[in-house]
Amino acid sequence: MAKQKKQVITTGNGSTKPILAEGKDPTVAQLQQSPASTSIGEGSTKPVSIQEALSLLQTLCFDLRSMGSQVSILAKGKRLYIILEAPASIATLQMVDGHIEANGKPVLLG
Repeated sequence: MAKQKKQVITTGNGSTKPILAEGKDPTVAQLQQSPASTSIGEGSTKPVSIQEALSLLQTLCFDLRSMGSQVSILAKGKRLYIILEAPASIATLQMVDGHIEANGKPVLLG
């Protein structure tokens, strides 16, 4: 019988790792038994801790950066500042009644 060839994935840092479990890598059964790394419930997007919410905020800032925005996150004491310079496709950003508007229209999902 022919030996099955292992698939290889490339991670963001350029290193490669086989997809199939070997030796010290956890098996599917072990992964299913391990506790979830996040407390966000299945089908929910609401974080349940400050640390989790800050992690999501940081991820969203990285997403905005990948879409062409200039984003800086600054922290001092108990304050966090996010500075965003939107890409050229957005002429204006403003806050109206506590909500973000881009190009004069409310930012909405969907």
